[in-house]
Parts: sequence; C-alpha cells; structure tokens
Amino acid sequence: MFMNIKISLVSALAVLSLLGAGCTQSISLNSDSTGGFNFGKKDVQKESDELGIGSKVFAEWKENTWYEGSIDNTCENGFNIYFVDNTTKCASTSEILKNKMLKVEEIKVGTKVIAKWTTKAYYDAEVIKITGDRYTVRYYDKMERDVTLDEMILDTRTAVRGDETEVGQMLKDNFKVGDVVIVEWMTADSLYSAKIQGVCDKGLTVKYYDNAEKCLETSQIILDVPATKDALLVDTEVLVRDTNTSNFYAGKITKIVGANYEVKYKLYGDEVTKTLAITQLRIDSRK
Repeated sequence: MFMNIKISLVSALAVLSLLGAGCTQSISLNSDSTGGFNFGKKDVQKESDELGIGSKVFAEWKENTWYEGSIDNTCENGFNIYFVDNTTKCASTSEILKNKMLKVEEIKVGTKVIAKWTTKAYYDAEVIKITGDRYTVRYYDKMERDVTLDEMILDTRTAVRGDETEVGQMLKDNFKVGDVVIVEWMTADSLYSAKIQGVCDKGLTVKYYDNAEKCLETSQIILDVPATKDALLVDTEVLVRDTNTSNFYAGKITKIVGANYEVKYKLYGDEVTKTLAITQLRIDSRK
C-alpha cells in the first residue's frame, strides 16, 4: 500500500517536472481504480468534420452512385473505403462525403445531395420541393422520389454554387459563375451549351441545357463567343453549331467561300463537309 502511494507521488512529480521544463503536450492525469495515473489516454473529443481512419462516410463506387462505408486506411489516391457489403475501394477526397446527419435548416429547394434510392444505394440528386418533413428530389437521371431528411447526405463537393447572389463571381481561368459556355460531354468532338455553376475538384461545375451537371477541367470548357471574320482562316479549328439543337461539333475550315466558310467536321461519327455562315462558328480555343 505504501509502495503504491510512493509510486503515484513520484509519477505526479515527474509530470510536474516535465511541464516545468516546457513540455506542453497534453497528458491525461485521470486516476484509475488503483490510485495510479492513466498516462497517454486522450480525452474524449467531439467528432471532427475532417476525414480520417475510422470516419463513417459515403463513397462514390461509380459515377453518380454512392454506398455507405468507413475509412480503414490511407491509399495512393486518398483513403481506402471499406463498404458495408465488405468490398473496398481506394477513393480520392472528391469521391467521399462524411456520413453526417442533416439539419432542417441546411436543406432548401436547389440543395445538392446524394439521396437514397434502394436499400443501400444513394445517387446524385437535387431537392426540388419541400412539403412538411418530405423532400422531393430529382436524381441525376431525371427520376423523382420523395425522401426523408435522414435519407439524404449533403453534397459538399461544389464549393461555390450558381445562386443569383453569386452570378458574376470570378472562379478559375477567367471563368465566372453564370458564364454561357460550350463544354465537352462524352467525347472531345461533341460539345454542348452550358452555364458555369461553381468550382469542383477537377475544375468547374457546369449545368448543361438539359439541367444535367458535371465537373470538368477548364481545358474542356470555352466561352460561347461569336467568331469574328479576321479570326477565321483556312485551317482554323472551329466548333460548328447545330441550328436545330444545342450541340457543337469540332472541325476545321478548309476553304473560304465569299462570306461563308467550308468546314470539315465529324457529325455523329461521320466526317462531313459543309459550307456554313459565320453565325454557326465558334473558335475552338481548347488547349
């Protein structure tokens, strides 16, 4: 008994000595059941928003499709995710959302979320209507469904949204929120009209004319600016606007015919040559 008291007093004096020497690292002095001290045990802290080993998350398994899991290690791209079905994936931080309970005040019409669809799968969605404690969401594929607050996770990937108060805000490479642009979709040869919405992991979030959204590199985006006559020469790379749709096709001027331009471009995989007016052309300034 006296030996235990002596050891405890010596231990306490050792801690005080360390503190006096300028050692400021936090040390827990919680007494255990034997009257000793529990050195090195960390005090309980509130859960952080930072990602780390043990964090409960949702991770993107494939584009637009998310599953619940937890971070069990780091990996080359970011964090290794252990999903609830025992599969794993090395995911970048842009593919991970913290599994955090939403608050009512965080949700409004237009809020981007991932929302539950099946028992386990969640998909990219947007809140389009709020009725009491029910939220109507429109998924990325245009399907709609009513969900509850606990069936959504806030999509925090886009740091700046294209709300009216932010239109005109400068983002990256001289692009601004609300800019009308021409952007790639599946290939570099077929492009579509869109508007800049905000920033994202790769570059900028754009909303296409059909309301679909995508995160693109700025090299996949150009401002929709009418071409000028002095900029259009033989061999100039251009985008040809389809007068019946919001599509653009990559091509090259092969001949100048009076006030018009002969352009060779790919249309649905087939190479065509047409004589076009200047109003149908945009300079292809992609790098």
